[in-house]
Amino acid sequence: MRNASRGIAGYLIMIAAFIVLAVILTQSNSGIKPEVITYPELLNRIEKKEISKAAINGENLYGLNRNSRYAGNFPEYYDFSCVIGYDFIDTVRILTAKQKNVDVDTVSGTERADGCQRGNVLGSYVHGLLDGDEAAGAL
Repeated sequence: MRNASRGIAGYLIMIAAFIVLAVILTQSNSGIKPEVITYPELLNRIEKKEISKAAINGENLYGLNRNSRYAGNFPEYYDFSCVIGYDFIDTVRILTAKQKNVDVDTVSGTERADGCQRGNVLGSYVHGLLDGDEAAGAL
């Protein structure tokens, strides 16, 4: 009788160990927490063209840095997030116009009708903003 109870306890311990291991392995991809950056830092990264993709959900922007390890899993995983203001689109239009050395009125800032949605992240692509070659194709 004693060996039978030890056997059951052993099985329960092994099952618990497998469950703990499974939880650890499934969370290993998200082990690094995304960086929370300030609005001025976001604008600085945009000016330096360090951002490859971005999704906006309300007042939050979620983004990928160039050469991100999350490129194939965006927007479920992202490198950074930032709270943006109501003037974000206009500010980025001005930055884009400066970078391209064109009049700000030529940078439309209009939304694509289809936008995008994946998981619980919603966003819309804005023409002329964050316009990396791969960003336009990805959205």
